[in-house]
Amino acid sequence: MLNIEPDLPVVSPDHFKAVMRHWVTGVTVVTTSIGGETRGVTANSFVSVSLTPPLISITLAKRLYTLQDIQHSRIFAVNILSEHQQQISDRFAGTTRGGLDEQHDRFQGEPYHTAVTGAPILDRAVGYLDCRVVAEFDVGLNVILIGLAQAGGAQNDEHPLIYSNRQYWRINKLP
Repeated sequence: MLNIEPDLPVVSPDHFKAVMRHWVTGVTVVTTSIGGETRGVTANSFVSVSLTPPLISITLAKRLYTLQDIQHSRIFAVNILSEHQQQISDRFAGTTRGGLDEQHDRFQGEPYHTAVTGAPILDRAVGYLDCRVVAEFDVGLNVILIGLAQAGGAQNDEHPLIYSNRQYWRINKLP
């Protein structure tokens, strides 16, 4: 539970978004499966929480069907996209980026497999973590999920896709 005093000054949503646009993040697709149905969504709110035990966090909007399915199945996989997977990111991001809404099969034509939990792991992702939900926190319009990584792997040596200021970027090594 958040403890925010009602009279504290806060940054306006527009100013907050303007500042956060300058933050660079990686791009992932968070996936889950329940009752034979697969679902997934592009997410960039992903962070390592602990090495021992291996814990990560993701943050998803409450309105997402993917979140609801994760809350019921208690499993998810985080798929780290490569710099060549912008179209996959857009497809799973939904209609705001020209992709498919959550009612459509976002996995069509995208090969995947499973590891321990049964959550879909995209075959062409740079890497993945296959997780079981061990905690969740209701925060504003979102839910923070803490996942215990039960399996994971680096699947290729490609560079990850990154996102900043409403654009995709590639990593370039500095001299």
